[in-house]
Amino acid sequence: MNPTLLLVLTVFIAVTAAAVVLQAVILAGLARAVSRLAQRGDKVLTQLETRLPPMLAESEALLRDSRAKVEIAGQHMVEISGMLRDQMQRADGLLLELTDRARLQIIRVDETLSATLDRVDETATLVQRSIIRPIKDTAAVIRGVRTGLDFFLHRRASPPAVLEPQDEEMFI
Repeated sequence: MNPTLLLVLTVFIAVTAAAVVLQAVILAGLARAVSRLAQRGDKVLTQLETRLPPMLAESEALLRDSRAKVEIAGQHMVEISGMLRDQMQRADGLLLELTDRARLQIIRVDETLSATLDRVDETATLVQRSIIRPIKDTAAVIRGVRTGLDFFLHRRASPPAVLEPQDEEMFI
């Protein structure tokens, strides 16, 4: 064999050996890092195994207690809504009754006012017939007598009297 070829072959073998050693060192470093990581993972897993069961038990107890309280609160809400419905029905009935009573009272007041106004009209008509007309008639007779006396006594005709509306005529 050729000495150059032998030298090249030796160099390549040395380089390959160095690469294998380097790979072994890197793999040893990786194995060590994975071992440390595994130890940390074991510690964390151990802590979780010791802490997690009590936390889960507390959570379950809290859920059980909350479930009972939520059920009680739901029952209370159902009772409250029933009571509110009953109260609203009572209030509705009371408002209907009050409205009916107010309507009846308004009708009574209206009827009373109508009757009172009718009586006032009847009274005014009665006063007109029984007092004012006879007074007018009497006043007309007195004017006629006076005119007649003036005519016979003075022998002259007096100018016709202008009739002015009197307060009594404007009354009604």
